[in-house]
Amino acid sequence: MQKAWEVDDTTLRFYQNWENWYGSFYELGLAYAHGSLDQQTRLHLLQYVWDDPTLLGVVDNPNGFGNPWKKVESADTSDGNHLYGCIRLSTEHIVGCGSYFSSDGSFTWFGLYIPLSMLELVYAVDYRRSITHQGNPWTIKVDKVLAPIGVRIYREFPFKLGAVGEEAAAFPVERHMAELTDNPGLLVPESLFKRQSLSPYGVRSPEGLWWTGCNEKLKGD
Repeated sequence: MQKAWEVDDTTLRFYQNWENWYGSFYELGLAYAHGSLDQQTRLHLLQYVWDDPTLLGVVDNPNGFGNPWKKVESADTSDGNHLYGCIRLSTEHIVGCGSYFSSDGSFTWFGLYIPLSMLELVYAVDYRRSITHQGNPWTIKVDKVLAPIGVRIYREFPFKLGAVGEEAAAFPVERHMAELTDNPGLLVPESLFKRQSLSPYGVRSPEGLWWTGCNEKLKGD
């Protein structure tokens, strides 16, 4: 049985129910040049991600929750395959999360996501309004969990652009690029700002990655 973090039986059954994994995600999406992530690099990336102190996993499908975690190095890294685990949103709150790769021809996305049904365990998700900072202010708290994971990943696996938000990896990179000047949910390499002749904003990591939605110093500064 999984013992590292305490999850009660009711919550465990919630994780095991496939229906709670359907619907929309709130996620961290990281865009890499198409073809830059071979199978071995994908495995190393997955190992690095799931080794984050806020994450615990993995299993191949929700039915696996409650069983021993699977070793990430044996995971299927093909596009569209999902791995499942848990993410700690705060000292008191742990919810289910997942990861996957997808490709759109120009870029390969790595996504780390939390289904909105999982977030409903912690926050009052208002589906009548946009899942943004304005429509659902709890997203600011979730950003403060997901974005630092992206910053950490960038240190070892630099990406072209990162985004945090509802279905962030479902949108073309070009759409995120068009919002470089006023999107609070981006992780932008400084070199990209320079190529676009734009002034960086947010907070800068030591590696030169800007989190546009943060007004606090990142770890390592």
